[in-house]
Amino acid sequence: MTDYLQGGFQYSALNSKTFTLDFFPTAEGYVQPSGSSYEYVYQYKDHLGNVRLSYSDKDNNGTVNNTEIIAENNYYPFGLAHKGYNSNVVSTNPAQKYKYNSKELQDDFGLNFYDFGARNYDPALGRWMNIDPLTEQMRRHSPYNHVFNNPIRFNDPDGMAPQDIIVTGSESKKFTEQLNSASNLKITRDNETGKLSATGIAKTKADKKLLEAINDKDITVKIDATSDNFRGNEVIFGGAFGGSEFNNDAIVATQVVNPIQASIIEDLTGMPTGTVAIHETLEAYLGAVKSPGAGGFNSDLRSYEKAHKDAMKLAPNAKKVNTLNGFRVRVSNENVSEDKATYSGVIWKGMDYRQLFSDENVPIKRK
Repeated sequence: MTDYLQGGFQYSALNSKTFTLDFFPTAEGYVQPSGSSYEYVYQYKDHLGNVRLSYSDKDNNGTVNNTEIIAENNYYPFGLAHKGYNSNVVSTNPAQKYKYNSKELQDDFGLNFYDFGARNYDPALGRWMNIDPLTEQMRRHSPYNHVFNNPIRFNDPDGMAPQDIIVTGSESKKFTEQLNSASNLKITRDNETGKLSATGIAKTKADKKLLEAINDKDITVKIDATSDNFRGNEVIFGGAFGGSEFNNDAIVATQVVNPIQASIIEDLTGMPTGTVAIHETLEAYLGAVKSPGAGGFNSDLRSYEKAHKDAMKLAPNAKKVNTLNGFRVRVSNENVSEDKATYSGVIWKGMDYRQLFSDENVPIKRK
């Protein structure tokens, strides 16, 4: 009998009502009882969370030799284990059942399914053994398909719907580069889906929240990285808060970002490259977390201000570009015809002046 407690603590009992601790997880692997003390077991995981190597340093000499390797695991793309690598497991601890995608292998009765939470997965078939509980949201795909048949690129945290940070638009590449510059994480973007992935250690509060946003299974953040200076009748100043909406069981937040303007703003204010990108991303995510379903800047100012304030706290390099800090912004227009105008935006502090944009022949949208 196994008892799973919050935080990952796992206990078991055999023919008794007395449960004993099997292990509890750590950032580096797990800790298991060893006599009257405890032993650290370290694990190497790949970018998909697959446990590849488990080892310890029993003699505490800082060097791991062959006798201290507990288990080696290698997988085919859909999770079936390679033969020949996995025969020298020297531990019977239940922690060693957590393998592919860091999920628990259910080897009872020889089934060899993985427990993903909402569904059970068969790595020999590369298919779920239960129908997708959100089938109506995925009508283009089989309700039994696993990670859109692309297990090298994606993983599935719980067998439910995919939630991501998705970056689209003409300036997607520049935005991703800026985001990388502001983060200790290594952030990559899938050219087909726009989905962001991150590896590495989150060292700052901003990085930790960014990693949380990338992995959040309940919220999708959609970033439109554009060279446009207007969204409808509204001027974009670095970025624009779009609010969020409910989409079935998920929350979808939207944000518009102009990376070209962001570079100009950062140059004038002295903010490090990428400060605007990470601020706008966190602002969108925090808006969805704190005020799910709230409108954007123009329809729900209170929600925007709360998200903006929280994002500013997380990104210490961000500066308020307002008159209190000596910064001024002006957008002006000059009619060139009855229906079109030239718009220009400038930002300055003291004698330091930058042109944010100049758009010619912009259609005038009359109310």
